[in-house]
Amino acid sequence: MWLICWLLLAQLGGQERSFYIPSGSMSPTLKPGDYVMVLPSPRYGLNDIIVCERPQRLKVDSRIIISRIVGLAGDVVEIRQHHL
Repeated sequence: MWLICWLLLAQLGGQERSFYIPSGSMSPTLKPGDYVMVLPSPRYGLNDIIVCERPQRLKVDSRIIISRIVGLAGDVVEIRQHHL
């Protein structure tokens, strides 16, 4: 298994970055203490997990935000009874 992971990383050519998951906001998919490996992508799709730098106006401890895409251009997103 480690050999497969190493070969995959070697093929990526150093474009990947790893991030630590500090909170439970992405549970149960990602748990606090997990690490994720991220590759840059010019396109994102529904349900993709993205990593971006947080806007200065947000007062949070982390300088990055990890989130899931729940809607695309033209979609209507609603929260009903605490569910998307």
